[in-house]
Amino acid sequence: MANISTITTAWQSVTITADEIWQVRDGTVDIDTDATNQLGLQLRPGDAVKISAGKTVYYRLSLGSSALIARVAV
Repeated sequence: MANISTITTAWQSVTITADEIWQVRDGTVDIDTDATNQLGLQLRPGDAVKISAGKTVYYRLSLGSSALIARVAV
């Protein structure tokens, strides 16, 4: 799994095939697993969240001009 570095203010998505931990290394992003609601959980540098396999994760840049999400297999 590759880190995510091209993040815009528009919602983007990726489907997770194995359990992962997403950690924000730079910038501030919103992530969500609900395609309908997309309210987003705001993550800042150092924040991390475990995501289960099979989930589609929606993400977007919420503050700043760039961001980096590190994806790590669990």
